[in-house]
Amino acid sequence: MRKIVILVTCCFLLGFSNRVHALEILYNDLSGGGINAIQMSAFNEAASYWESIFVDNVTVRVDIDMQALGTGIIGSAQSYKVDTYYGDIRNALAGDVRSTDDILATSNLQTTDHLNVVVNDLYDDNHAWILNSSSTVEVNSELWVNRANLKALSLLNDDGQADASVLMSSNFSFDYDRSDGIDSDKLDFAGVMVHEIGHALGFVSGVDIMDYYGLDGPGNGSWDWGWSGEGSSNTLEDEGYFSVLDLFRYSDYINEYESGSLFGYLDWTYESVEGGWGDSYFSFDGGTTNLAPFSTGRYNGDGYQASHWEDDLGLGRMDPTTAYGEYYDFLTPLDLRAFDVIGWDLSVTDPVPEPTTLLLFGAGLSGLIYVRSRKKRK
Repeated sequence: MRKIVILVTCCFLLGFSNRVHALEILYNDLSGGGINAIQMSAFNEAASYWESIFVDNVTVRVDIDMQALGTGIIGSAQSYKVDTYYGDIRNALAGDVRSTDDILATSNLQTTDHLNVVVNDLYDDNHAWILNSSSTVEVNSELWVNRANLKALSLLNDDGQADASVLMSSNFSFDYDRSDGIDSDKLDFAGVMVHEIGHALGFVSGVDIMDYYGLDGPGNGSWDWGWSGEGSSNTLEDEGYFSVLDLFRYSDYINEYESGSLFGYLDWTYESVEGGWGDSYFSFDGGTTNLAPFSTGRYNGDGYQASHWEDDLGLGRMDPTTAYGEYYDFLTPLDLRAFDVIGWDLSVTDPVPEPTTLLLFGAGLSGLIYVRSRKKRK
């Protein structure tokens, strides 16, 4: 099946009082007149949708352009990030509780400043490293957080600087008007932009960085863990690479490892280690409930970057693939729950899916979204 790549650099509400202000997404058009009125209307539709979903009183600034990109690349987005200590993120999340999901999520956050996590051995697919609260490195005490996500958590004020940039390709046929469906030979422009903005707002994973430097990744050999004594002298352990969303990334394999001795450890591995490392899922009750599987890595995992839901399960807009003629609602309840627990405040009253749907869910760096060559009903 032919696939075209889009490159992206990538709850039930309680009776809290409503906020007067809301999210504002401001575009900075860098095209010099290259974006026409019809195209800008679709850009604005995507922004307006996000603005209708969140009530956070923040401004997110996105540079946009439209130009010929590389072969097969439909769009490219990059999020700008800031190193932030986990303890500061934990405290900010605890101070931003607006939903029952928030209550559950914050009550299950790890309480030590160094997180209990598992990361890959970048030179051995059959081995991984266990880090815990007694570790003295930064990789499990510092996160690399999107500027927009920090704004949602009141950890960054608007300084007029760009929070992300998005390029859309001028080489593809897009449908810019979703009101009558999506033409079978075109791509949903606003839908793609909603996905891209989702990455900018925080739906990203540092597992993609580990995947890039992992055994089958293009960066393998250039960086390594300093404690391993292998490979490069360039070491990764004294920086943060993982996201707020990664605080909710677990796996059954880790939970069940050695009779449950690692239960509740975060799984920050790509799917390559023999035996099940990296088969990760979204959970905000300490890993007990598997709400939905994540993708596990472009190079070493399932073929899709970890900053997405698992493909072909219809989980949400943050799925890694789309297709010509494909029309979906912009976001699903699952998408909304993920954004809710990483710090965004929802305007909707009940994004929780019905129990039967939940059962189905249970069964700045870059991210990738693929376009499948198959027709969808308009």
